[in-house]
Amino acid sequence: MIPGRVVGEGWPPAPRLGSGARAATLIQGGRWCVLGCMTMWRLFADEGGKARFEVWGPELVPEVPGAGELSASAPLEALAAMVVRGPAGGGHPEQPEAGRRLVVVLAGECEVTVSGETVVGRPGDVLLVEDTTGSGHSSRSATGFEALVIVLD
Repeated sequence: MIPGRVVGEGWPPAPRLGSGARAATLIQGGRWCVLGCMTMWRLFADEGGKARFEVWGPELVPEVPGAGELSASAPLEALAAMVVRGPAGGGHPEQPEAGRRLVVVLAGECEVTVSGETVVGRPGDVLLVEDTTGSGHSSRSATGFEALVIVLD
């Protein structure tokens, strides 16, 4: 887990949301809650090649949709999408990712560790994986998991 912080107790920190409906987003147990709860993370390599996490969320336009419209983010170009399954007790050692990926946890739990910090992905959580260089990340799952992996490049 993240040193000095317990996932689900005030971590991740509340994102800066501005005003309106997104500013009214509730943070419950460290997770974004609008209609449901989820966590959105970005995993990247800093200038020194060290992998890092940051809270991530795409900007939605309009910020507050009317009754007959949807808010939408700018599109992310994708090459492919696949569903993956990791077994209970499975994982991989620290390594950079082969390319950018958007991962949506569908079932189970998966722990991802970068530079000694660990986050736990649960159903509905999103991880934008961009650590294609540097030290990379490791992962493991005590329970097993299924995820939708969208290949961005």
